Amino acid sequence: MEVLIILLFALSLMLFSIQLAIFPKHIFVYIWSFILMAFIYLLYPTAINQSYIIFKQMLDNSSLMSDFVVVQVVEGVCGVLLSVFLMHCYYNEIVKYKFLRYAVYLPGIVVFVAVFYLSVYFYLNVYSMSFAILAIVLAIAIPLFLLVLSKLINHIINDYDLLLELKFILHVLQIVLAVILSAVLFRIPVNNSPDNVFLMPLLTLFVIFSLFVILGVLRFKKRKYF
Repeated sequence: MEVLIILLFALSLMLFSIQLAIFPKHIFVYIWSFILMAFIYLLYPTAINQSYIIFKQMLDNSSLMSDFVVVQVVEGVCGVLLSVFLMHCYYNEIVKYKFLRYAVYLPGIVVFVAVFYLSVYFYLNVYSMSFAILAIVLAIAIPLFLLVLSKLINHIINDYDLLLELKFILHVLQIVLAVILSAVLFRIPVNNSPDNVFLMPLLTLFVIFSLFVILGVLRFKKRKYF
């Protein structure tokens, strides 16, 4: 379970960097970087009081982990819908609720949990400096790393539509990992009898595959005729 949570945290940091790369107005890149910087520094008194034992206790808290899974799924679904909406706007298609394009400036909330976890990790493993100085270093280094990663992603994938496709795929992966985490959390039983097939994983894979096929067909037709 711990590995899945770390993967989800890493995915949220990657999605945050992609979000920075697709902001239409660059001023919001620095605004969110400053917000993240303030978040890291202001919460360091809480972060230094954490420990691996507390983290393990949180993993064993089924109610807390259930809420975490729900937040992951909701954020993933919203990210998928936003990616599709922005694709339609990019190709100048007729869309309803155009005010939703401003949702691109909302990167989600899981990234703050991921940054908090990353800060706790450094506080527990760095012994060469005081917590106050380390908090300043982390408050500068983590947002700067995400900003550099955003610039690198934008340099490698400089097409806006490809960035949206990458965002779409990563949000789908976020949903899949959250579903897997829920299965591990609630210890959903699996019948290993050869006469029975556990249909939920197959159904999930089929739905994801169908979404990718439909999106690919629509994109192919759009590129072919326009």
